[in-house]
Order: sequence, then structure tokens, then C-alpha cells
Amino acid sequence: MTSPYYKGLRRTPLVNEYVYVKKGINSGIIETVSGNYNHSNMHLPLKGLKVLDLSRVLAGPFCGMTLGDLGANVIKIERPRGGDDTRSWGPPFDARGQSAYFLSTNRNKLSIALDFRLADDMTLLHALVANADVVIENYLPNVLAQFGLHAGAELAQNSQLVWCTISGFGPESARPGYDFVLQAESGWMSITGPELGPPM
Repeated sequence: MTSPYYKGLRRTPLVNEYVYVKKGINSGIIETVSGNYNHSNMHLPLKGLKVLDLSRVLAGPFCGMTLGDLGANVIKIERPRGGDDTRSWGPPFDARGQSAYFLSTNRNKLSIALDFRLADDMTLLHALVANADVVIENYLPNVLAQFGLHAGAELAQNSQLVWCTISGFGPESARPGYDFVLQAESGWMSITGPELGPPM
């Protein structure tokens, strides 16, 4: 790959994945994301589309996975030392100890670990955003801006960029739209668990 989109990434042996490799304690290789398919010989509608997935847990990762299934090149940004929250959610885990939850929403992606507190990592992140066609994120309002990543500024630099913000309660709300919150507020929890017991 010679595209500037992949600048700072290198091919890892035996694995269909790109990882960002740098010296330092916090950043570096994230485990293989299983289920990456080689799209080179397939005719898929989004082949060649460059997607940067900054999201975590479910809604955003599922969105990125769907684009990857349709042929897009998806790079998932994860936190150092642990990655996406769902990497540790289980059981069930597969034979390698990987969470079924994580694997079910992150196939067809290339993962790298970046620490937003480090200038070098943010330089790489800005380069990836600048060369992306689509950015997916589900942070609370102003969180990315605290690290110097502003959707408005990126869109001003690249009018063709599609910036997708996923929120449980709208873009102006500071409330996290987490699964258990929505279950509780919708009443879904009231119909789970034993009839005379607490919700499960």
C-alpha cells in the first residue's frame, strides 16, 4: 500500500491487518481483528472507500463493520492497553480468548492503538482523518475537541468528508446513550428476569 492513508502503518506477517508501530509504552499493536477478508478479488460496492472508525462498543462499530462488509477499507482506532471496551466482555470467548461480542461487530477492520494524549499519535490521527472518506465516532460532545480534533475544522478542510456522529440522545446532549440506560428508560428491563424478581 502506497496511499498516504496508510502512512505510518506497516503490514504484519501472516495477518491480514495493518498496525501502527511506534516506540513508547502506550501505543502500538492491538490484537488481530478476526474475520478480515481480502477484498482484492471481490466486486463490492464500497471497494476503495476509506473509513476511519473512532467508535466503541456497539452502534458505531456495527456501522463500520457493515461498511467493511460492503468493501470499504476500515481502520479502527482503539485505546492502548485494552482496546475497545468489548474486547474483554464475556463470556463467551473464542479459543484464543477473544470476546464474541467484540468479534461480532468488528470484522473486516484493521485496528491500531492511539493515545490521544500523545502529540505523535494525534499527528497520525489527523493524517488518517485528512485522507479518509468517512469518519465514524460516538464520543460525547466536545470530547474529541479537547484533544484537538474538531469535526467542523475537518469538514472545512475536506468538503467531501462524511462525518458520522452517533448519539443516544442527540448531538447536543451530554448524556451517554448506553444500552442499560435505554433498556431502563424504555421499560425493557421490566419484562426480563423472574416474575417476582429484579430485572436481569
